[in-house]
Amino acid sequence: MRPLALVAVLGLSVGIASAQERASESPDPLVHEYARAVQSAILKRWTRPQSVAVGQRCVLDVRQLPGGIVASVDVASDCEYDAAGRQSIMAATLKAQPLPYAGYESVFHRRLILKFVAQDPAP
Repeated sequence: MRPLALVAVLGLSVGIASAQERASESPDPLVHEYARAVQSAILKRWTRPQSVAVGQRCVLDVRQLPGGIVASVDVASDCEYDAAGRQSIMAATLKAQPLPYAGYESVFHRRLILKFVAQDPAP
């Protein structure tokens, strides 16, 4: 099974344009809802460190078990965040567990590729 690729825009405003690109491969609107739910769960627990500049990108590879328990979270080698930024986004992912699952069983993926782009919070 291919991993589900999601994009989260970090800050108080969340954009899912690129998540929709991946989700658009499926006609099931529940895939879009699942993407938004996972993004929201992580973003609620993440505070962008000042050392992470607006526009910096980072990709996480999240492996999860049914029920949304995070088995592992790894940062891609090309992540632009510094060590504090990497640690903070990984910690937010772990704090967000269990990731959304109930109601999304039919679109659940054990592996999620999460693409984050740091932004300023919405005014």
